[in-house]
Amino acid sequence: RLVAEHSGYSRLTSPVVHRRTVQLNKRERYWSIEDEFIGNGEHVCEVRFHFAPGLEVHLEDNSVKAINSETGVALEVSSLDLNVAPMLEEQACSRDYGERRASVTACWTISGSIRKMRWKLVPISTAEFK
Repeated sequence: RLVAEHSGYSRLTSPVVHRRTVQLNKRERYWSIEDEFIGNGEHVCEVRFHFAPGLEVHLEDNSVKAINSETGVALEVSSLDLNVAPMLEEQACSRDYGERRASVTACWTISGSIRKMRWKLVPISTAEFK
């Protein structure tokens, strides 16, 4: 279990501290992430999960599957609290100086009085959903 926080949003008119807890459930083979926002007021929050270049990324309701067709391994990222479908965004990433490669990011956008959001990340075999 890892808990970390940052105060990068303390400069806002309604300051917010972001605390993230990441936990591995070895027995059931998944990671859980809890994002907690400590502060007051209404905010627009964009939560992004960035995927490596070359992965096939698909939307399914309020979850995203990133598939590596070469290895037969995939990762499903699901929101446990939101009824908002994510959007896929084209991004660029770089592993080396001067290099740009196309990649995909899944973005959930939420607005209002935001307190907690929970996520589940499950590695799966592509044979499970073919």
